[in-house]
Amino acid sequence: MECREDAAHNVYVRKPASKGMENRAGVILQAHLDMVPQKNNDKKFDFTKDAIDAYVDGEWVTADGTTLGADNGIGAAAILAVLEDDSLVHGPLEALFTATEETGMDGAFGLKKGLLHGDILLNLDSEEEGELYVGCAGGLDANMTFGYKAEPTPAGGYTAAKISVKGLKGGHSGIQIVCQRANANKLLFRFLNAAPCDVLLASVDGGGLRNAIPREAEAVVLVETGDYDEFAAAMAEPEPPFPIAKDVIEGYFDPGETPAYKRMADLLEDVYKNPPRDEPMGDGFTPHFNKLKFCALAGVHFLYRRGWEPKKLFAFCPPLANFAQRSYGYVDKAHVTPEQVAAMEARIKPFVK
Repeated sequence: MECREDAAHNVYVRKPASKGMENRAGVILQAHLDMVPQKNNDKKFDFTKDAIDAYVDGEWVTADGTTLGADNGIGAAAILAVLEDDSLVHGPLEALFTATEETGMDGAFGLKKGLLHGDILLNLDSEEEGELYVGCAGGLDANMTFGYKAEPTPAGGYTAAKISVKGLKGGHSGIQIVCQRANANKLLFRFLNAAPCDVLLASVDGGGLRNAIPREAEAVVLVETGDYDEFAAAMAEPEPPFPIAKDVIEGYFDPGETPAYKRMADLLEDVYKNPPRDEPMGDGFTPHFNKLKFCALAGVHFLYRRGWEPKKLFAFCPPLANFAQRSYGYVDKAHVTPEQVAAMEARIKPFVK
């Protein structure tokens, strides 16, 4: 098979068509080679030379103390499997492994015209098996700075303490962000803001990559020696001094009567009508509210409240049944029972002034 690497470090492989399939449409299979290299602070690991320490945990493959690299190792492995399997009957095949996708899409931007000859490109960087995406919302990087006044470290009368937040789930900022998982940086300062005494911040460090939810953070603070025992006792409490869900941490709920789909629609409509920047979707984009999708989601919510599964109700039309069943599943995941709302209200009530 023909193989080459370009100036942007993309790797290109071409596999000729099976006999008699030469005139079929060419297919390009694409995945990216890089990963989000994140590790726990207590893990000694060099991503430039050490192999990922992978192991099987139940039905999942995971890594010891580091990210696994399944994004996009799964896609790359699938492409290699296709290239290796000589029993497959196919038209012209091309494999494109792009570089530095996670930090700016440099490989894709550096791709030269004329290298690829296929008619159909399939990007194998997704999360749900059986799902096909035909578009992307894009992303936005923001660099923010703010000023602060430094003070000399007191000569005496203070005790230093290191506060660490670790063991969080973390995740990809473009995927797990919807899971409401904790941001270690935010959680660290929620602890410090809840301290029973004043603290002086000497240093703070948290997170490592802009596209990864921070799962570890630590700060060194100074506490007046007379307040230190009270401060240490507060930080050692098994339950934090604010409402927190231990599995995903920062959860959110709305006890109002408005259904979740309506709140979501209101939010989306507000974003469309009041975009955060002048051209949120690029030149020529006209903000609009999709009434069809809104009504479809409302219909699925109606079915869910009555326990009518779309796959059975719309069995006469499989495409409609599959689409509605997926939406039904999303509504099921987002549903909060009155009993659950009452339990969450009771837990948060002591902290609401």
